[in-house]
Amino acid sequence: MFETVAPEAFAKRSQRVFYQTLPVSLTLHALVIGGIAVSLLNQLDFPTESPRQVRAYALVELPPPPPPPAPKPVMQPHEVPQKLIEAAKLLAPTVIPDKIPDVKDTPPIEPVPLPPHAFDNLTPTSIGADIGIAGGIEGGLGTPPPPPPPPDDGRLHIKRGQNVPNKALRQEYPNYPEEGRIRGYEDNVTVRYVIGKDGRVKDVTVIDAPYRQMFADSVLKTIRDWRFSPYLNENGQPEEVVHEMQFNFQLH
Repeated sequence: MFETVAPEAFAKRSQRVFYQTLPVSLTLHALVIGGIAVSLLNQLDFPTESPRQVRAYALVELPPPPPPPAPKPVMQPHEVPQKLIEAAKLLAPTVIPDKIPDVKDTPPIEPVPLPPHAFDNLTPTSIGADIGIAGGIEGGLGTPPPPPPPPDDGRLHIKRGQNVPNKALRQEYPNYPEEGRIRGYEDNVTVRYVIGKDGRVKDVTVIDAPYRQMFADSVLKTIRDWRFSPYLNENGQPEEVVHEMQFNFQLH
């Protein structure tokens, strides 16, 4: 009364039924979705009138416009008073005076005669020196007097152009100022400096200033850094040395 179905036959039958009913199922779903879409479109209400426009108005009075700028003052031309010159003064005189002044010429200056024996005592050594000396020297021999001796202040004075007896430990020449090099300036500076008993420069004074201060500043800055060995006098005691030196700043 009961039939026995094999599992393999049952599986083949289920697959056949599935493939046969799949198109029908898809078609039914498509029809249902299309009907729903059509019903929704029929229920749309399109507007019959255009939307109303709303405008806002402000009932506040606008502020008055700013006043125009004041006109610029007109500069009046400055009138320069003119000095009138009478034309009669510009013309040569037409009336000859009755008396013509007598203008005398200045008489020439007569040379002062020399004494008859003024040149009797001249000798080859009695000619004056090329360098003038204020007041002159009576009976001059043609050579200027020697310079005064240096003051006896307990320091050794060295003439300009001579070397100091101290051994230089650090003595650099002043640098040429950069501004002077760029602009092509040249100048000379003469200073008097004092070497202390410890060999350090203790005082520097400009005795012949340059035209431009930049050169003096360079010299003063450099000399203050000079170092020397102490100078010992004949008694073996350290002594200060005073020296004058000229620096020439020239572009070659």
